[in-house]
Amino acid sequence: MTNFYDLNEQIREAMAREAIAEKKTILMRWETLNAEKTDHWLARTVTAASFLVGCASVVDIGCGNMPLERHLKTSTAYIPVDVVRRDERTIVVDLELRTAP
Repeated sequence: MTNFYDLNEQIREAMAREAIAEKKTILMRWETLNAEKTDHWLARTVTAASFLVGCASVVDIGCGNMPLERHLKTSTAYIPVDVVRRDERTIVVDLELRTAP
């Protein structure tokens, strides 16, 4: 499988424009997501976890590599949701798919 981030920037931009126009998700981008591409999100993740102290359960929509789970109390039920399966618990949903009202 080709890694989205190995493609040159012009190709990635063209793919993004096409996906936006067609209201579709670039699955390749999320299937090949790896930790070094998400390290800059860590501070936001830690802050989010601090707001969730005391919650019995958390639904992590767009869970990515599931870093939020590592910062929650072990007593908090963690429910990952993403466009691609991250593990056997993941609820797979493409939120870009829209239906007419």
